[in-house]
Amino acid sequence: MKDKRMFTRLYNLIGKKIYKVYLSLAVALLYALSQAFAPKLMGDVTTMVADGIKNKVKGIGVIDFKTIGILLMICMGNYILNWLFQFLMNHFMIDVSQDIVFKLRNSIASKLGKLPFGYFESRQYGDILATVTNDAKTIADNFQSLIVQVFSSFSYIIILVIVMLVISPLLTVVVLVTLPISAFAVKCVMKKSDSAFKNQQRLIGEINGHIEEKFTGFMILKAFGGENKESEEFRALNNQLCDAGDKAMFLGNLMAPLTAFVGNLGYVAVVVIGGISALGGGMAIGTIQAFVSYVKSFNEPIRQISNMGATIQSINAAAERIFALLDEPEEENDEDAQSIADVKGAVSFKNVAFGYSPEKIIIHNFSLDVKPGQQIAIVGPTGAGKSTILKLLMRFYDINSGEISVDGNRIKDISRESLHDSMGIVLQETWLFEGSIKENIRLGRPNATDDEIVEAAKMAEADYFIGTLPGAYDYMLSENGQNISIGQRQLLTIARAILANRPILILDEATSSVDTQTEARIQNAMNRLMKGRTSFVIAHRLSTIVDSDVILVLKDGDVIEQGNHSELLDRRGFYYELYNAQFA
Repeated sequence: MKDKRMFTRLYNLIGKKIYKVYLSLAVALLYALSQAFAPKLMGDVTTMVADGIKNKVKGIGVIDFKTIGILLMICMGNYILNWLFQFLMNHFMIDVSQDIVFKLRNSIASKLGKLPFGYFESRQYGDILATVTNDAKTIADNFQSLIVQVFSSFSYIIILVIVMLVISPLLTVVVLVTLPISAFAVKCVMKKSDSAFKNQQRLIGEINGHIEEKFTGFMILKAFGGENKESEEFRALNNQLCDAGDKAMFLGNLMAPLTAFVGNLGYVAVVVIGGISALGGGMAIGTIQAFVSYVKSFNEPIRQISNMGATIQSINAAAERIFALLDEPEEENDEDAQSIADVKGAVSFKNVAFGYSPEKIIIHNFSLDVKPGQQIAIVGPTGAGKSTILKLLMRFYDINSGEISVDGNRIKDISRESLHDSMGIVLQETWLFEGSIKENIRLGRPNATDDEIVEAAKMAEADYFIGTLPGAYDYMLSENGQNISIGQRQLLTIARAILANRPILILDEATSSVDTQTEARIQNAMNRLMKGRTSFVIAHRLSTIVDSDVILVLKDGDVIEQGNHSELLDRRGFYYELYNAQFA
């Protein structure tokens, strides 16, 4: 039932190109007719030759080579038409199947933009990538051949049964007796192979995720000598995939030999019964030859239909993963939500509680009022909830209870696009795309001029190293900026945020990857940038936030201390211990 639902959803994607499916079906009927016509022609030729030789031996006639030649020419024309019909079937269905995959990939791309932030944090990127590429390709490669084979094979079987019934009802019944046996064998094997193909597709996703994860951190693996351990993990995964693939393909390909064996039993029965009939004069030798050819031809579409079992399971497993992604709950639709303009930067948290799961609340009753232009620093041990608070402000996650507002507007009532347009962000993990330095900085403000880009780079203290690169601002970065240093990547993301010129700034360990001298220069630039803007700064280096208006000290999701640098030192509490631990 589940398989049927998957194929129904794929069929619904055909849309306006359904006429090509009908054209393919019509051509499949013609293809089946041309295939069925050939054995009858060759049987007639055989009968004419046999009768001609017999008559010539008796001296009462000659072989009619003219008629035989005409029949052979007709047979040749039939084979040409057979090839043409096969070509047209494939042509129509290739277009339909590629259009289905085109729509699937577009739907996936659109869906990924609507999924909540938590979806990506709970899955390997490689597994998501495998769904977009490998699973979609599996459907593209197999859907077209499946539909063509279904149309042509079933049409051919129906036509063959009609022709064989006309020739010999008795022999046709002998052949048809094998069908229920073949169907039962195929059903038993398909039931076992379904889980094998699903397991294979799952493991393909896992191995993609493993490769993506390990290549991303290849330098760390190399530095810590983790290549052997990683190779062992990969071999283990690869062995699982190999075993799953062997099992899936074995079960998938087992159906053809089973049906061929049952079909051959019917073939032997036809030869024996037909031979006895010919000896008794009940059937012409050419008729028996034609019927035997039909039996052989009858077994071929049965074999193809059996082979479709593996194709069906493969498509179903891939479609199930794709539709599982497409059926994921989306972020709450906020098309009707309000937009905010001329943001001043007043931010308020009121009794906010949040947990990634309802059973585990990590932010408890958090409250904070931030005036426009204030700099708020958030410090605390790892896992205290610092980054989580900023994710809630950006509405990457919705809070369990309480209220967050910007300029008096609840962020739940503001569209995400408008909310994000009011914020400039520099995260601890840098992200740069393959392109020029200029293009990467311009992401902050797509309509920025080259002069504005250069000015932003200067403010971020990035101009000095950009000038040393070949092509300067036109220097092409590799994927995620792997051809420049980590610190230089961080400087470019800071320049991007400066260029964006947003009223609210979010800086999550923005200077974590630069040396002390560069950090000081960046801090000066940041101080100029943050002037007049509301800023939220997460920092482990407490020297970078001593001038903050308010410092929040978090521990286990709660604000345990709050005040400016001097006030917190005077209290000699947790902040005092953190500060002195760094400068002891």
